[in-house]
Formats: sequence, C-alpha cells, structure tokens
Amino acid sequence: MKTRVLIVDDRPTNLRIYAQFVTLMGDQYSAVTFADPVEALEWLRSNSVELLVVDYRMPQMTGAEFIRKVRARTTGNEVPAIVITAHQDRECRLSALDAGATDFLQSPVSHVEFCKRAIALLNQTKRSGNLKDRASKIERKHASVAQTGETDPQTGKSMLEQIIDTIPIMINATDVTGKCLFTNAYQSALFDKSPDELVGSDFAEFFEPKTAENSKRRNDVVLKSGEPIPHYEEKFSSDGVELTFHCNKSPLLNHKGEAIGVLTTAVDITARKFAEEHRTHLALHDMLTGLPNRVLLSEKVRSVIEHCKKNDGEAALLLLDLDRFKVINDTRGHHSGDTLLREVAERLTATLKEDDFAARIGGDEFAVILTNVNGADSITSRCTKILKEINKPYSISGVDQVIGASIGVSLIPEDGDEYEELLRLADLAMYDAKANGRNCYRFYSSGMNEIAQADAALEGELREALNQNQFTLDYQPIVDAKSLKYVGLEALIRWDH
Repeated sequence: MKTRVLIVDDRPTNLRIYAQFVTLMGDQYSAVTFADPVEALEWLRSNSVELLVVDYRMPQMTGAEFIRKVRARTTGNEVPAIVITAHQDRECRLSALDAGATDFLQSPVSHVEFCKRAIALLNQTKRSGNLKDRASKIERKHASVAQTGETDPQTGKSMLEQIIDTIPIMINATDVTGKCLFTNAYQSALFDKSPDELVGSDFAEFFEPKTAENSKRRNDVVLKSGEPIPHYEEKFSSDGVELTFHCNKSPLLNHKGEAIGVLTTAVDITARKFAEEHRTHLALHDMLTGLPNRVLLSEKVRSVIEHCKKNDGEAALLLLDLDRFKVINDTRGHHSGDTLLREVAERLTATLKEDDFAARIGGDEFAVILTNVNGADSITSRCTKILKEINKPYSISGVDQVIGASIGVSLIPEDGDEYEELLRLADLAMYDAKANGRNCYRFYSSGMNEIAQADAALEGELREALNQNQFTLDYQPIVDAKSLKYVGLEALIRWDH
C-alpha cells in the first residue's frame, strides 16, 4: 500500500504542482488533494494519511486551524504536518507552531526541498511507528504477567524489564569499558537492531565519531566521580534524520557503592527543539529576506564594539537606503518590491567577508558591519564594491530595473562606542549622501551633527512660531521700472521673533 500525502490548498495550480512533487518522491508515495479544508477534514473521518501538507492562508480556515482540528482527533495526533507560508508570515508561523505544525516550507516551494523535507518526516514517523508497534507487541505479549507473576515464562523478562521496553525513552547500561550491558526496545529500534544484538557490543560502533567521543568522555567522568551528569543535549542521526535528545547519565553501583557502569537515559526532544529554534529565528530575523533584523544587529554591534576595545581594532557601521525603490514598489507592485529586496539582500551578503554582518532594519533600509578594517581606504573600497553590486540591473517580472543606494558610514570606535549613537551618526551620513546626488557614500563628520542639530532647532522654533502666531502675511507691490506702474503683487510671510 502506498504512503499517502494529503495536500490542502485553495489554489488548484498549487495542488497540481505539489501533487507532482509527491510523484517525484517515488512510486511508493501518492497524493490526495483538496481545495476545501472542510472537505479534507470530512474525508479524514474515514481515511488516514501519513503526511499533511497545508497552505496557511485559505478562505475557509487557516492552516493552523486545520492542523488544530486534525490534532484534536486521536487518529491525527501524530501525523507530521508541513505548513506552507510566505516569507513575511511571522505571526502565521507562530500560530501554526502552537497548533502542532512539524515543519515549514517557504513559498514559492522548490521541488527539491519539498521532496527532501517530506521524505525525512515520513522516515522519522515510520521509525517512531515501528518503535510503538514493537512496544505494543511487548505489552500485549506480557499483558497477563502482572496478574500471574513477575517473570514471563518464555522470555524470562521481569515485569520491570517489560515496562522499560515499552517506554519511548532510550535507556541503556554500559560497563566500565563501554560495552553494552542492557538496552531497551526503543533504543535498539533506533539502531535497527534487536536488544540481544546490542548487548556485549561497543556503543561507539553505532554513533558518529564525535558523538561516540562525547559519550565516552562523559562516561569516564561518571565512573571516576561517582556523580551523575544530568540535563545535557546530544544530537545524532537515524535514517538520515538528525535527532536531538535530552540526556542523563548516572553511575551503576555494586553492593559496595563502587561504580561498575553507567546508566544513560535519553528523551527525544527534536520536535520541541525545532519549535524553540524556529521561534528564536523568527524573533531575530527578517522574514522577507532571511537577514538578521534590528534586534540582532544591535547585539552584533555591541559585540563588535567590545572586540574593538579589547583588541584595539577598527570597524564600520554602514546604513544603506535604496534609491528609486519606492518608484518600483508603487509602479510594479509590492510583489515586485519584495522580489527586489530579496535580490538586494543576496547581493549584499555576497559582498561580505567572513566576520562581516548584514541586516535588514525596515522598509528599504539595510545595515552592514565591516569588521577588521584598516583605515578609511579599505572602507571606501568596500562601499564602492557594494554600490557596484547594487547598481547591476534587476530582472523584475521580465523587465530590467536599475536602482542605487545611499550609504552612510560611522566608524567604530572613532565616532562612538554606543550602538544607538553609531546608528544615529550613520543615519546622518546617509541623508547627507542623499542630499549630494544619491547613489554614493558619505562618512560621518562632526559638521553633519551640527547641521542636524541646527535643523532640529529651527524646526522646533517654527512649530513654536505657529503656536504663538508669530507669522504675518504682507503684500508688496511689483512696479514696472520704466512706466512706474503697478504690474502685480507678491505675498510675503514674515516671521516676527
């Protein structure tokens, strides 16, 4: 029987594309498609699937609501669910996570990414299902042991061993040399082995070298100290899927209180870690471009400031404002504007060196941190390179578009050692670049600050003048110099202050 993938999307074109993606996954997979989520829920009452692929924005209900309804049913509680969202749908992703989404795909969806994510989730679910099937068989086989005695007459297993075998937690015991003394069904299934095959073997054979080395190091600490190592995380791969486990190690003691081995327990927290990491990513990154946002920028600038202080180094903060972006966004539409911003982000990232940093801080504004610079000449060279990349034509909806950028530069630590101040000074320099022809860069100078302060003071005085009625309207005649006749009037606003 084929593995079924349920696809729910109100757009017929997307349904056809995603169904084709499922076909590309292999002959063992089949797609079931619905344009109406209500109909899909009704169909699920009498049918089952192994994977859900749901668009977030649908007229009848959101993807989060659909998943929540599926999760409310006992038969759909553990079916993995992929939600398809747009770049900027931060709140949508959080809502979907709360509803029980397992993974996300970003629209437009690549067939390579679709197939890779879907197969990985299906393999992970299959492995989990195999574990539960094995646990269920053990439970059924020994259901009467609790009533008739403490030991299974066929397997010789005690009731405690049977209980341990049914727990969805990795449990194993090793001796002082690292040889396996005991392992439960859950762990042996992850290695695709039976418990009997694992007993007596070295666990290092089944782990990646780094994981095996970490495990041995921790075992040595437990054996030498006689103390447990609680609450640490470890990653390893199973069926090509990277899993994260919350682990604990404790000493196995003999009757003399001597450590003769190590007991290890590990709980699979992969889904929880994914949700935590995704939430953190959403909080620190711009959803449209994938670049860090203003929050992460502030952390990075503060880190660079401290590094410069300790190492007597130099760095630069660049603020970029795109020229002519608003024209393209207004005339070609927001979708074209978004495409342009993503392309700018990619080009900007391509100009960075290893320790440099780029962020989108809002609208058509970006920030760049240049680290390990050596004087103004090196910064000038980098600014020129950035402008050259941004000035290259962009193909937007089949039409080449050209934009520029105005760049303001503040120097770290020469111009300041506070994030907010450096940002303000770079902003002043950027507006000076705009005032001097655009598509150029300007370094901050003290004169810019004086001009800005004077402009701000003048603006405040003008507002006060309006409130105090200090402006008067006067008319002045215009006289022809030859005829001395009045030929017109000019209106003048006078400021009495």
